[in-house]
Amino acid sequence: MKHQQRQEDILFSVCVFFGAFAINLLIRKLFTTQTLVPMIFVFGVFLISLKTHGYCYGIVSAVLSVFAVNFAFTYPYYTLDFFVEESILSAIIMLVVAVSTSTLNSRIRDQENLRAESEKERTDRCLCVDENGDVVDGDAILYICGKYLKNKGELADNTVVTTVMSNFGLYKAFDVAGISYEKTAVGDKYVYECMSENGYRLGGEQSGHIIFSKYAATGDGLITAIKMMEVMVLGKQTLSQLRRGFVSCWIICFTDSSSLGQEIIFAFTRGLSRKS
Repeated sequence: MKHQQRQEDILFSVCVFFGAFAINLLIRKLFTTQTLVPMIFVFGVFLISLKTHGYCYGIVSAVLSVFAVNFAFTYPYYTLDFFVEESILSAIIMLVVAVSTSTLNSRIRDQENLRAESEKERTDRCLCVDENGDVVDGDAILYICGKYLKNKGELADNTVVTTVMSNFGLYKAFDVAGISYEKTAVGDKYVYECMSENGYRLGGEQSGHIIFSKYAATGDGLITAIKMMEVMVLGKQTLSQLRRGFVSCWIICFTDSSSLGQEIIFAFTRGLSRKS
């Protein structure tokens, strides 16, 4: 990808530079004027800096443009004299244009990349809120959709794929519902690997990355939201009713220094302090 991008940047820069050079030759031949020469080259430097990636192409084009103006469009022609006042001024202007445009372009691209990553983070997962204002996280969604697919006979091998970070309460709920489960490392790519290798249809993470392998190979928030609405509409139940039977557990993690930092995890069911 980077190699292709580099080739495209080089090709674009070469085309713009020689295009500006040819336009200036044509103008000199037709109108015997050279007042537009620096402006055309400056515009070429601006386009190259704007459309290419990084500072290199804009700066190189600015230097080459200065040579071109001095050599081919400054009297006496076809000689180099960098002590001409116009050449020094043109060089300064073109370098300023190249650096400032490239800097602005880089910042805009960085912002676009951050925005794209942010959009991806927002759209590849789904969390819900029931009618009581309680959050329905990825584990609860797996429980609800797992039961739904099981009742329809569409839960392959009667198994849901989870990660090692899934709540202990989810496994207790699966046991009661008669649903088997697999555990993978954290990350939807590991979840999908397990699903694809074994032909499972449903898997995901507590964070809301839910994979329906019939429709996608990664977490998709829109698909998950649509499936949740399908379960609610066809089942004619609210979210709080659908999640009944699943009780999250409090997870408390700490390090026991006496066992060389081995992590001990205690799970306490929230059912002691709230109704399921």
